[in-house]
Amino acid sequence: MQIFDKGFFYEKLIAKSNLHDLNNVRDVYYRKFNIVINNKKRSIATVLEGTTLYKLQFRLKNNYLDKLPLPDCVIGYRKGKSYRDFLVPHVKLDKNDRFFVRLDIKSFFDSINEDVIKEALQDYVKIAGEEDRNRVISDIIDICTLEGKLPQGALTSPALSNICFKRLDLRIRSYCRKLGYTYTRYVDDLLFSSTDLSLIKPKFIQMIKLILSDYGMKLNHRKIIQTKNLISLNGFVISDEIRISKSKMNHLLSLLFCIEQNLKSRNLAELLEKLNQIRQRDGKRDFLTVDDVMEFLSGSRAYLIAWNSSDSSAWKVKCTKFILRIERQLVSLDKKHGQELRGVNFY
Repeated sequence: MQIFDKGFFYEKLIAKSNLHDLNNVRDVYYRKFNIVINNKKRSIATVLEGTTLYKLQFRLKNNYLDKLPLPDCVIGYRKGKSYRDFLVPHVKLDKNDRFFVRLDIKSFFDSINEDVIKEALQDYVKIAGEEDRNRVISDIIDICTLEGKLPQGALTSPALSNICFKRLDLRIRSYCRKLGYTYTRYVDDLLFSSTDLSLIKPKFIQMIKLILSDYGMKLNHRKIIQTKNLISLNGFVISDEIRISKSKMNHLLSLLFCIEQNLKSRNLAELLEKLNQIRQRDGKRDFLTVDDVMEFLSGSRAYLIAWNSSDSSAWKVKCTKFILRIERQLVSLDKKHGQELRGVNFY
């Protein structure tokens, strides 16, 4: 989907012909704050809802950016795609050894500056007149950037990051296909797998570094992972199936065990206190009410169902048992909550 006419862009895509009110005042449309993920601080800038910039980003995203085609190896920020889709192509399908490489792009959003965006948009803005073409590209950049780069948290940043990375994805995918490697990308995570030992040789990573450097991007060398037959990523283990790692399950299992051991002998206030001791130990926020506990268990149940294996495997058996344990405790908590509300003495 290319833009051949400036009127189409201003009238149909963003429904605004004059963007002068954005000049030099984009900062006032953003709320900036920091979050910490995996002990790493990230700067977030979200557009204030209802503002002119919010409406422009919303229209541009929904009317255009989200509709642009992307390579099949791109998983993150795509409707209908999940983290599971990022991992599934790498599942070990036979008895042959399988090698894995995970690479991480350093400062992903910060690497996507105005020059990178301008270069990427040349493939999509095909207006004949150079002046009109440059104006449309410049206005897209004004709508989508803050301080000369893509702000993490803006409505348009996810889709535009995929568009800016498209040429890289195609080059990396083409290179991998020639060597028989499997490649998928989830935002700044690049995952590769193959039965060929050459995947984990230094030459491969050097080639990916070279491709990235052509677009001003770098690898985070501290996050390079190279393994054989099994790889653990963000709480998931990929081998001949995909399962949730033991470390990711431990918190849920501790809470379940606590409920199973204490629900009958204690009132809900005492149970809540015991559960929050586990939450505090694991660095989680306290449950304020029993409803919070039930909401957590319900969410965990849905999560396990989504990640359950479709075939008969050890993980499927274990996962199914976890789901049944959660369901039993949800029923018991709901029943006891109702009894306490009615003042029933159940001792």
